[in-house]
Amino acid sequence: MNYQLKNVIEGVLGIGDIIDRAGIGASNYGDLTTRYLMRYEMMQFLGYLGLSDGKISWEEAQFISDYLDFNLNPRDFQKYVMENGWYSTDFEQQVPVSLKLFVAADLAMGDVAENKGSELLCSLYETIGREYIAIDDEINESELNDFLAYTAMLREYVRENLYKQGNTAASKPESEASGTEDDEKTLEELLEDLNSLIGLASVKNDVNSLINLLKIQPDARRRRQSLCEKVL
Repeated sequence: MNYQLKNVIEGVLGIGDIIDRAGIGASNYGDLTTRYLMRYEMMQFLGYLGLSDGKISWEEAQFISDYLDFNLNPRDFQKYVMENGWYSTDFEQQVPVSLKLFVAADLAMGDVAENKGSELLCSLYETIGREYIAIDDEINESELNDFLAYTAMLREYVRENLYKQGNTAASKPESEASGTEDDEKTLEELLEDLNSLIGLASVKNDVNSLINLLKIQPDARRRRQSLCEKVL
């Protein structure tokens, strides 16, 4: 196991915990934590990459166990990925809900945060994806193309929704953003800014939809209990 990668994953998951404690994350809209949401969506991403060469191997399933703490049987997991359409062009264009939450939190914080959480999450997807497709010491063209397509989609979402928000400090030049009253805003004021952002309703809907997908459907619940260590 690459313990440096494990520590990086834990560090970014910790940002999800902070977002929840601030009342911005997934836990604000239900009993699903942002930490679990991030792990689950990264598992989806790895399942998508795993089918790029047509089969999820034991090594790939062990990778998910080591780094995301989901104990999976590769054959059952492959079936689960196929049944849920994770290896598809639709999934390839589907922005993770956790990334939307990170972008919303970055917008609320403006230039108060030294590092953008959404950028760190994108970098984590890129790092964990590269490690995953190289786990068998062989990267084929399909795996590489799928990896590049998905990670480019993540970066494009951040670029379009974080840096093109003309009325936020995140999109302003440093000379304009620094030294303003925004730097002195309290957490309550930042949360008010977040709640007023255009598009936040869609994030709430995405979170609630994912909660319903994971918790309401009986078949999905039974599969989740066997595949995901009976979490939730």
